[in-house]
Amino acid sequence: MAEVGIERLHKSFADTAVLNDISMQIRHGEFMVFVGPSGCGKTTLLRSIAGLEKPSAGRVTIGGDDVTRWPPARRGVSMVFQSYALYPHMTVRENIAFGLKVAKVPKDDIAGRVRDAAAILQIEHLLDRRPKELSGGQRQRVAIGRSIVRQPKAFLFDEPLSNLDAELRVQMRVELVGLHDRLGATMIYVTHDQVEAMTMADRIAVLNRGQVEQIGAPLELYRYPRNLFVAGFIGSPRMNLLSATVRAVGPGGVTVGLPGGGSVLVPVEAEGVSDGQSLTLGLRPEHLGIGEAVGGPGEAFLPAQAKMVEHLGGEILAHVVLSDGTALNVRTHGHGDVTRSSEVQLGVRGELAYLFTEAGNCLPSLRPRDIPA
Repeated sequence: MAEVGIERLHKSFADTAVLNDISMQIRHGEFMVFVGPSGCGKTTLLRSIAGLEKPSAGRVTIGGDDVTRWPPARRGVSMVFQSYALYPHMTVRENIAFGLKVAKVPKDDIAGRVRDAAAILQIEHLLDRRPKELSGGQRQRVAIGRSIVRQPKAFLFDEPLSNLDAELRVQMRVELVGLHDRLGATMIYVTHDQVEAMTMADRIAVLNRGQVEQIGAPLELYRYPRNLFVAGFIGSPRMNLLSATVRAVGPGGVTVGLPGGGSVLVPVEAEGVSDGQSLTLGLRPEHLGIGEAVGGPGEAFLPAQAKMVEHLGGEILAHVVLSDGTALNVRTHGHGDVTRSSEVQLGVRGELAYLFTEAGNCLPSLRPRDIPA
């Protein structure tokens, strides 16, 4: 079994704390993604698991063994980097086999492992080519093949798709998920791209300033963000955030005022909330309707002006501005007639809205958030 445990992990460089008291358990066979902005500590955390960084405090376990002081070669993990780091004078076959040769694995075993890895990655026809004859995606598959032949307890990926163009990144995401399904291996993947995280992960760990903000399944983080950071980071386009003032508190939730004079009832737990309190209202772009209310109880309207409209075929992404200058993103069906500079009415559905305290914590919802948009 290849469970990976991280217990009270700290890492500092001189006086700068990079990781601060991180703990989590990664299950055997799980695809875990570390996501967060640049400088949040996700790569340092991955390198600490690999043994490439020595923690200042805390513990790392792999398969039940405390590997905190073990060298990388003894940990039974394999790492795929952003840079392919292929040897240009070697063939694909030789690149994949190189680590096994260094480890003095018998030749027959090497040949079998290379053959099996090439079949898994569908690169058997490339084995006699050199890196300069390969596309970016093919080179990345060779780098992954070099990891597969080592038969590691866990695969570690450090932003492996960053050097690829947009179309190829989508293709490689599909291939990596398929590879995970075929191998059933533990995979830990680092990215700053939350779309990659949402589409690939079994669970996501959202990091910020060296701390874990929240861990959960992709839709769990999307529907139930713990705080403002997670709400603003998970989702593309990001959640719209507006300043709001409490107008009433009751058993059905909290009523807050909207820019332009309207109000909306948000069904959240109101403990500790009082009239006149300042909160932050969160609205997903797809939960705003243009020109008409989106239906359901607690709906209200926001007058706005469209500043830019992206017609994407199946959907429209409108960038609008409220009367107080607040900019919002709205995602709606692709057959709408909104145009640039047009005046629009945004339908707000209270039961799909979020409320955050001044400290940035999300007030718990009184209703399930699995309502379709």
